[in-house]
Order: sequence, then C-alpha cells, then structure tokens
Amino acid sequence: MQNINIFDNVLNSKLQNLSFKILFVCIFSAILFSCSSNQQNNKIKKNNEMGNLIGTINTQNDEYYPFISEAIDKQELNFIRVENSPSKIKNKSRIQTCLATKVYDSELNTYLSNLDLSKDFLFYSTPVVLNYNYKKEVYFSGNKKSKPNIRNIYKAEYDDNQNKIINISLIKELESSAFDNSPTISKDGNLMIFASDRDTNNGIDLFYSLRINNKWTKPINLGRNINSKNDENFPFLDIEGNLYFSSKVATSENTENTENESNSEKVSVQIIDKAEKIDKDTKKDNLNYDIFIAEFIPNVEKNNFNWGKPKRIPNPINSDSDDICPFVLGEDIYLSSNRNGGNGGFDIYRFPLCKPFIITGKVISESPMISVKGTIRVINSEGKIVERKRINNSNEFVIEDLIRDNYKIVYSNDCLNDMELVQNINIPCSQIEFTKFVADFIISKPEDYFDFAKYDVPFFVSGYYKPNTVENLKELKLLFTYNLLGISDTTQYIENPYQNYDNYSKKIETAINKATEYLIQQISYANALCGEKTQINIKIQIDGFTDERGFSGNAKYYGADIIDEELRFSLMSGTQMNNELLALMRAYFTAKEITANLEKYDVYNSNKDRITWNLNVGKESNFNKNNDKNTSKNTNKNEDKYIKNRKVSLKISIDK
Repeated sequence: MQNINIFDNVLNSKLQNLSFKILFVCIFSAILFSCSSNQQNNKIKKNNEMGNLIGTINTQNDEYYPFISEAIDKQELNFIRVENSPSKIKNKSRIQTCLATKVYDSELNTYLSNLDLSKDFLFYSTPVVLNYNYKKEVYFSGNKKSKPNIRNIYKAEYDDNQNKIINISLIKELESSAFDNSPTISKDGNLMIFASDRDTNNGIDLFYSLRINNKWTKPINLGRNINSKNDENFPFLDIEGNLYFSSKVATSENTENTENESNSEKVSVQIIDKAEKIDKDTKKDNLNYDIFIAEFIPNVEKNNFNWGKPKRIPNPINSDSDDICPFVLGEDIYLSSNRNGGNGGFDIYRFPLCKPFIITGKVISESPMISVKGTIRVINSEGKIVERKRINNSNEFVIEDLIRDNYKIVYSNDCLNDMELVQNINIPCSQIEFTKFVADFIISKPEDYFDFAKYDVPFFVSGYYKPNTVENLKELKLLFTYNLLGISDTTQYIENPYQNYDNYSKKIETAINKATEYLIQQISYANALCGEKTQINIKIQIDGFTDERGFSGNAKYYGADIIDEELRFSLMSGTQMNNELLALMRAYFTAKEITANLEKYDVYNSNKDRITWNLNVGKESNFNKNNDKNTSKNTNKNEDKYIKNRKVSLKISIDK
C-alpha cells in the first residue's frame, strides 16, 4: 500500500490500529515555532547549542521541519510542532518564536503572527520563502481542512506591508490526487523538487519541476540515481544546489563502513551506495529514515541539473532511528529525529555539517646549517591570525579546530629574519569524510653557484685577463694608443679591442654587480645562522677559462708584480704566458672587481676573517702544450667559438 503520511511509519507506535489519515486531521494541529540561531566565530562551536535543542525549542510533543526564512526574519529558526492532546483540537495553525536573548530560557513561545496561515489550511511541510521577481513567494505542501485526504503543493505571497502570508493558491500544474510533500526551491527560483507517490510503485520518490515562462512543468521522477525501491522524502536544496533528503535504509546498514579516498589519504567513512545496498532490503518493518546528500554537478552547456550518487551522511547527524527534515544554513544542519535521549517523540537537532579537518605539516631544512626553529601562523581570509604554532625540537605541527575558510599558512624562521614561506589552503566542506591537509615547508639549500654563463657575451678580449668593463677597456685602448702593448713580440698575444667590445661592457658590469649581490646575500645568510658564528666558514671559488689557442714562446706577462694575500694569488712581471696562467689571471682580476664592490658592505668587512678565496683553472679549458701550432690568424668563423670560452665561474660554500 502506498504511503500518504509525510511521517510515514515514524509515528506508528502512537497510532497503533487507528487510521492515520483520519486521526491526523482530527487530533493533530500543526504549530510553527521559531528560535534565533547564533553566528559562528573562527573556532568550531563546542557548546550545548549543538545536538538536541532541549530546553530551547523541544518539548514532549513532536517537532518537525526546522527552517530559517532569511527572506523574512533573517536568523529566526522556525519549525512545526504537532500537539497530540485532544484538548487542543480547536487550536488554529500558528507560528511562534523565541528571542535570541532567551534561547536557553523556558518561556520561549511568543506568538508570531506574521506567518499566520488562513484557518482553512494546515501546514504539512516547511514553508519555503523565496525572493522572485521582486516578490516574496511562499511554497508549502498542505491541504485544506475540507479535503483532508488530498495533499498538494501551494503557492502564496508574503506581504511586507501587511506582514503576513496572503493569496494562497494551489499550483495547478502540479496538482494531483497523490501524496505531494516538502517542496524545495533552487536559489534562482526555477527548479522545484518535492516528494510524491504519484506514478510510482516504489512508495515515495523525489520529483522535479522547472519553472518556464512562470509556469511549472509536469513533474518528472529524478530516476534511479536518486530514488530507490524504498521511500525518499523531505528534500532540501542548499544554496550551492546540493540535494539533501531522507531515505529509508535498513537499521543494520546505518553504520556500515566503506573506504573512501580523501584529497590526501584514505579514511574510514560511513557511506551507503543506495543503488546497490538499499534495494537489497525489502522488509519495510526494519527500515529507518537516514539523511543523504547528492552533490550538485553543474552542467552549464546543457543548462540542466545533475547530482552525484547519494551518500549517507555519517553519525551523529544520522542515527539508528528516523532522521528527517534536513535543513542546511551555512555550516550547520538542522533536522528532526526520534533518536534515543530526546525530549519526547521527534526533536529538533542541530549539528556542524562539515566534517572535522586538520592541517598537518613538517618544516624540512635541506641544509644542516639551517635550523628549522620558527613560527607557524594561520591567517584567515580577513587577514587575522587565528592560530600560532612554535616549531622547536620537533619539525612537525598539527592545526585543528578551524572553521571552513581560505587560509594562508606562513612559516618564519628564527634565524633567517627575511625568510617567509607561504602556503594557501582552501578548506572545502566535506559532509562525509574527515579531511587531512598536508602543508610541508622546505627551506631550500642556498644556491651555491652564480651563473655567469647566462650573460652570453665575451667577458675578456682575446689574450687579455681583465674583464671587459668600461674602465678596463678604456685602459687597454690607451695602452695600445701609446704603443705600450702590441709592438713587442712579448705582448702581441693581446688583441687590440678597438670598438669591438664596447657593446658588451654594460652587460658585463651588470653581471659583476649581480654576482656581488649574490655573494652578499649568501654571506648575510651565513651571518644570520643560529649558533656559534666562529664555527662557520665561507669559501668563494672563482674559476677562469680560456679558448684553445696557445701562446708563442716569447709571450710574457707585462704588468706589475702581484702579491695578494687576501685572494691568495701572486705573479711576477715577465712570467712566461700560457693558457693555464691566463685562466688564473682572469679568475684573479674578476675577483678584484667583485671584492671592490663587496668592500662597500659592512657584512662583508665584518666577516672577512671567515672568508677564503680560491682561484682555479676551469676544467673546461683546453690547454695546447704545442704553442706554435695555434699562432695563425683567427678567422671570423672560429672567433665566435673562441669568445664563448673567455669566461669565469663563481661558487660559494658555507660549512662548519
């Protein structure tokens, strides 16, 4: 037999052998109440506003259909109360409220006339109040007292001026002689879902209708993805289009565990695959209503409505008893349940909808020189710090008890004051599963190599050892102008630069300045390290390179003697030239350019005693011991290849 009672078998223990359809009209009067809800703060609430609202709105009678009508009274929590005392047969349907300041008081039932219905109607579901086309529409399922056996979906208007519901009318397009219950409307006002036993052999199913040209289309069954062989009832659409409803499942299935994959690890959650599990049980006597969610899947191209496979919401939102009439606002779910421990019959419950989540992470240092000690700050979308964690001996951290929001997780190091590592985390609401987010911070090992190669220009004139800066080129040209170079065969190995290298000098000076900045950054890092600074050594290595051409036997170094203790380099005038010596000289004179810049910084001067300079011959240099074979004139073709080898490289290492 098809069910026409919105509460189905949930009141059978009270009704026993009487006909419910008749008794409901004769004995029960529906009373709508309201009670203010409070807003959340940054932490999940952990007080007695969650769970059973005993002492606020629940009584020994039955309370159903919690809802908040933001279009009318903002944060007022409304509900239907069914009173089963014969002495109250003559009570009309009315709506009452309780003030937020008296949410825990016993005197809660203050009369609220603004949602009072006509004496000819009875509420049988939440009245949905919707702003549509500059009007406040009201939808509900009910019946006229004159026709108690026929329940339909009605439409009305809420008049702000009169402060009440007016113009109640039957929606003709949806009219039937069946049981129609619990309409819910999408936020744009164009989709309605309701429960009905029309055109079905499966008891009560969910149907939908679309508003087109301000008329509702013929209802269509939502199909096997949503509906089962048992009853689906009490649908509710949240503002994101997710569909909540109650479906009958066997008691033994209520706590079945299924593995489900979260975004970071496997967790055990309670899920019922309706299509496979619910249909297996055909014994109605052992079925209870549980609340399911089917997540909305937008399909913009086809402009239609799709939902994923329904999933049972885990305990404690569901229980071993009947859990019906879900209503979602923000991150809370309200429902009615006759579970054990209530105040009598069906009570209104409130729970956090989103399952708990935690943020875990590690701070990892790639260098043994860098301590991980520091602070983790959690900053919410309003820019407020809502959590701090110290990183000390353990490099791990755990953050709990945050509400859903977009967070910035910031790590700052105790030693490296200018270091801030940031991760952004968007916390979704997961109704089904516990979620773990991993936010690891890696302190990268400082780059130990400055890449001169990216400045793809000749750093040196052929045969010369000073970098092609503006001043060095100017000096070299003067030496040729006054015949101090190039006349004697001892210096003919040096090329007259003319104007050939002028276009490169600015880029080379930029490279030297950038190398200086890089070294200052690394020295500052070493200087900021926690611990005994006397234990830390800084090594700077510069390698010089040459092309493959050799020198004649007469080639000599023509300049003044060099004895440089800081750079650990010495050279006497008149020394026989070869490629190895030229490579070392290029390393030395590049180091001189860099140290001239470094000496402008206090951090360099204060750390000189911990800095060691190493000048080396680059491994890529190709030294030809037979110098006479490579004294022929350069060709343009070979010169392009040769100039690429006129370069230096720079490395730095910091250790104990």
